[in-house]
Amino acid sequence: MNDNKFTGRVYLVGAGPGDPDLITRRGYALLSTCDAVVYDNLVSRELLAELPARVECHYVGKQAGRHTLPQEQINELLVRLAGQGKNVVRLKGGDPFVFGRGGEEALALAEHGIPFSVVPGITAGIAGPAYAGIPVTHRGKSGHVVFVTGHETSGPDAADVPWSKLAGLRNGTLVGYMGVAQLPAIVERLLAEGMPPDRPAAVIERATSTAQRTITAPLCELPHRAAQADVKPPALFVIGEVISLHDRLDWFETLPLFGRRVLLVQPFPHAEELGCRLRELGAEFSNLRVFHIKSEYDRRAWARVQARTRPGDWLHFSEAPGVANFLEMWRKQGKDIRALSIYSIAVAGVDAESELNAAGIIPDLITTSEIESDIAAEMADQLDLQDRRVVMVRGTMADAGSDLRPPGSGAEIIPMIVYRRMPAVLEQNDLEQLTINFPHMLLLPGTTAIRAVAEFLTIDGFKKLANNTTCVALGASAVDAARTLGITVIESPVTAIDTIVQLILDSASKRRDTR
Repeated sequence: MNDNKFTGRVYLVGAGPGDPDLITRRGYALLSTCDAVVYDNLVSRELLAELPARVECHYVGKQAGRHTLPQEQINELLVRLAGQGKNVVRLKGGDPFVFGRGGEEALALAEHGIPFSVVPGITAGIAGPAYAGIPVTHRGKSGHVVFVTGHETSGPDAADVPWSKLAGLRNGTLVGYMGVAQLPAIVERLLAEGMPPDRPAAVIERATSTAQRTITAPLCELPHRAAQADVKPPALFVIGEVISLHDRLDWFETLPLFGRRVLLVQPFPHAEELGCRLRELGAEFSNLRVFHIKSEYDRRAWARVQARTRPGDWLHFSEAPGVANFLEMWRKQGKDIRALSIYSIAVAGVDAESELNAAGIIPDLITTSEIESDIAAEMADQLDLQDRRVVMVRGTMADAGSDLRPPGSGAEIIPMIVYRRMPAVLEQNDLEQLTINFPHMLLLPGTTAIRAVAEFLTIDGFKKLANNTTCVALGASAVDAARTLGITVIESPVTAIDTIVQLILDSASKRRDTR
């Protein structure tokens, strides 16, 4: 018994099956407030990607024939973490108490005096058939549903499944978990016990994910069909007359972007909204951050700006992170955003323009170049900059101001650094997305993303990636930057969500038409 009054609490949380949006509100909220997460192999990596950086992550995944940790050691890990005063989320695929061994973990916690709560999840046995257009109950076809484990057909656990009784199932649905390896033996047993060989049946692989596959067949043919399709775990098998509804109710695998993998290089101001739209259309959407932003305070530049500012002076932003960091520093100096009205504001790049718009600022001028010397020359051609200051807000070292001044313009150019890009340490999964398991489409929002990918992969690596996927550059300047590197891209002229989504839909449609 643990009498430590500082003992934490363990939450046994069901994450649902493959679709990360199927976790409950309660489960999702706990992920943002816990101290540690202990998670399984079937948990969506998108949920883990949203965890705060302070959260400890412990992988204890189980795959067929391969366990990272035995169950006893998982129990010990939960007890140890809670004993350290940490609030722990034990994140399990599906529901903790439906073939998830959550009951065993709860018993271990109770024996050690560790307080725990259970947050139910949507079990794959309900969600998987639903995403395959197979209702587990349906009037006139199925008035009851039975869940069984297909993991064992012999040995001590086999007695838990009354196969002889299940073979006589009428007007019901049989759903089996973890039964891919044992499917031939299970079907043989059911047929031997008298289940009709022509009973409709199905196997659902990777249920509710964008890699979902549904194979239907008469029961006697199901093992052969599944083997032909090379079905791999995790997979369910479903037996019953409700399978006949699959062709008419198959809503998920017929979505226009089903099975398409779209990877967005961050930062992008509307990433969450874009992800929601693409997932609704069936795509697998993920973000890739190849660098992170470190704020930088350019004391000398700020001093020069504050020493003399007058109407007619300009602020120029070339990248979205520059906008965000400048506005944050402006506020930290106790200044109201309305004080910016003394400046005229210019911007290059649609990502920076979008960030300004999000702050309620509409630029007075949009320049076509993102190279500072060209920007200054372009502004001088269009504006009277005599005795005016142009503050170039950016994220890397600029040339000296005197070198940027266009001849005869009379302008004073002040480069102001407000952030630096620091290379990110990519996880193995991120590396594989770029170099092995190529996405169907790579979105590159602006020159920043293109430079970052080129720096990380090298030009040759970037070209290899572009040859194996469809690269979309958002904005004319991004297209120019890619083509300068010899990278073939498709141009999306604006970063409006509707435009990007339609471009992806058109690309997917063309690919289907050429098959």
